[in-house]
Amino acid sequence: MILLLPVNYWISRQFSKIQQDIMGTTDKRIAATNEVLQNIRIIKFFAWEERYAEIVNETRKAELKQLRRRYILWAGAGELLPGRSRREHLLTLLQRVFGT
Repeated sequence: MILLLPVNYWISRQFSKIQQDIMGTTDKRIAATNEVLQNIRIIKFFAWEERYAEIVNETRKAELKQLRRRYILWAGAGELLPGRSRREHLLTLLQRVFGT
């Protein structure tokens, strides 16, 4: 159980770091979307739709990349941590049977 404390700490730090990255990219995407919505008349008048669509799509791709990282970490933690209690019980049993 004590051996897995650094693993739990690392996983929680990674979740925190990824969440901060997600919030930053989400803020950028929302700012770009708000800029488009506030200036929609000018964008339409000068036919800049494609340019602004690319800007919003780039920020969305960055956000999706961060979300993908979070879900991969989540899946890995979900595989590692639930089996922890079974491993701890088995190791405790083995220590009691074969240990000193």
